[in-house]
Amino acid sequence: MKNFWYLKILLLLILSPCILKSQVINYTDLPSTRQLYPRDSQDSAEVVISGTIVSSGYDSIIVEIDTNTVLWQRPTQGLTGSGDESFSFNPKIYSDTVEFSFEILLKQGMTTTSDTLIDSVVCGDVYFINGQSNATNNGGDFSIPWLRSFGTSKNQERSQFNTNWYLATRARYNDGAIGTWGMRLGILIVTNHGIPVCILQQGQGGKSISYFTDGIGGDTTVTPFSNFDLLLIRASNAGVTDAVKAIFWWQGESDTDDITEVNNYENEFLTLYDGWLSFYPNIQKVYTTQLHPGPLGIYADQIREIQRKITNDSSDIEIITPHNIGGFDGVHHDVPGYQNYAAKLYEMVARDFYGKVVDTVDIDPPNITNAHFIDANKDALVLEFTGTQSISFKEDTTIGPTTYFLKDHFYFHNSSGTIDTAIVDSIAVFSNQIRLALTQTSDAEKITYLPAQFYNSTVIEYDGPWLSSSQGIAALTFWQFNIDTQFGDDPLPVTLSSFSGDFIEDKIILKWRTESEINNLGFIILRKKGTETNYSFLANYENNLELRGQGTTNSATEYSYIDDNINQGEIYYYLLRDIDFTGKAVDHGPIKVSTSVVNIPEKSMLYQNYPNPFNNSTVIPFFISERERVELSIYDSLGRKIKTLINKPLKAGSYKYNFDALNLPSGYYYFKLKTTNTTTVKKMTLVK
Repeated sequence: MKNFWYLKILLLLILSPCILKSQVINYTDLPSTRQLYPRDSQDSAEVVISGTIVSSGYDSIIVEIDTNTVLWQRPTQGLTGSGDESFSFNPKIYSDTVEFSFEILLKQGMTTTSDTLIDSVVCGDVYFINGQSNATNNGGDFSIPWLRSFGTSKNQERSQFNTNWYLATRARYNDGAIGTWGMRLGILIVTNHGIPVCILQQGQGGKSISYFTDGIGGDTTVTPFSNFDLLLIRASNAGVTDAVKAIFWWQGESDTDDITEVNNYENEFLTLYDGWLSFYPNIQKVYTTQLHPGPLGIYADQIREIQRKITNDSSDIEIITPHNIGGFDGVHHDVPGYQNYAAKLYEMVARDFYGKVVDTVDIDPPNITNAHFIDANKDALVLEFTGTQSISFKEDTTIGPTTYFLKDHFYFHNSSGTIDTAIVDSIAVFSNQIRLALTQTSDAEKITYLPAQFYNSTVIEYDGPWLSSSQGIAALTFWQFNIDTQFGDDPLPVTLSSFSGDFIEDKIILKWRTESEINNLGFIILRKKGTETNYSFLANYENNLELRGQGTTNSATEYSYIDDNINQGEIYYYLLRDIDFTGKAVDHGPIKVSTSVVNIPEKSMLYQNYPNPFNNSTVIPFFISERERVELSIYDSLGRKIKTLINKPLKAGSYKYNFDALNLPSGYYYFKLKTTNTTTVKKMTLVK
């Protein structure tokens, strides 16, 4: 553990002027104007006001607490009037877009005197930003009352001795500065969740990672203080060292031109990471940023690879990509680009800290997990990415008179040391896999996605096209990723992620979802009863619009079919068969659906709407297990509630709500069922 004797002396020197705010009261604890108190698990914080009344004659001390100028609480402590009497208050404030003021009053008989007034105090969450100049950018949003910062990162002297709270600003190094994307991120948290935010930004442009690790666990008596110590001094003075929820880290550009720094980068980052966890013990997440291709050095692809793999070191390390945020100038981004970055980062923060569920699928950047040739010909390679993310891509980007193609920027590393470039003939997407059809046989042992800096045979920084998730989050680049020596499967023409059936009243509703389709004509449904041996035809794409395929698509599609020719008490089995343009058929299933009443769910359930996709109207079925208050609501793709369909008590039973979307535009929507004990969200697609 570090020796903090110098820090304790420094804090005493800094805080001692604040202790003597009054000739009547010596304050030991007192909030500061614009201070943010970190909220606890009950969404509140204790504000301690204590000290000693040095003058005699007072019979009581009062703290008037206002919320947005309205009197909220008025705690009082009696005094003997003898002087040299101690007092202590510890009221709790709550986390909301509310400013608290504290006026300390002294009462002497019928006379009340104001001693001190502290205003604009809030309760909320604390985050840090650190890194190079991409973490200290300038411009964008103006200050808002609920976004705060403390001190300054402007220079050594100001960082050490500035103990003021500020409304956060969009500047780089001024008092209270948190930069462009820090401002937008904080504003998104405040506006969407009603929680004030404090951000401390201690970035410094043009510095390698060793600048940020310098001084961790070293000689703390030496000045000037390190970047790490300056941030720690600010956090300690602000009283937030135990309350930091996450750190946002964007750095590495200055390490890309020196192979020694490249080789040391991972250890340096882990040293910094351990330092953060040591001095800010309640950090829950570290969000790192993979560099955009192009910045500064010839080893940028290797730094990006280290950043990609760092996420494997701990589950609390997340990574985000700025590759397709826009406004790239070779190193930095313009204001709209940084604001796009903040919007993508916010989705991760909202998921991790604020319970956001709607529209948080595929918000992490796709990360490669496997590469394999499909057979001994070695003329087709499959790249597989994390989870069930649906990969998408744009084939080309035009800059000036030149068009650059994504397929030309995969690099195949042979055992001889040679690298084959531009040997990809075409790219096809199958859910979370992409298939690279090659123009020749390849003996490559490794593969790289995207160059270190420039488009092939140019000095123009690479800026797209990109592989992305279905949410438009650019995939992580990779460098010399090993190609599996075992041949793997060729992706299926239809990638089915789910197939299920539900018995609702007198019908069976079949639902399935495809993540991608290649040359898909449509589907055939086969059915048999539990006592039957063979399946029989039920429906097909030729006479049912809802069973027609999407042809070729990289987007997820949800389907449904209603079987209303059933007998209650029977068990039914269903096969789903997809047919491609050549007539090739692939079966999925079977699934089993019981129509017995004993299958009534034990808890309230929300089912998939049908039809889906739909044009103007659709049915939303749900089941209520017992009499309770039910709220059924519709949300747009941004998670904003646009309509409440039901908000009242319902008795137990099955229900169907006919939802009319005549006045809504095409797109994705979400419907949410909220009951006393259950909240369920599902997605539907409106197509006009």
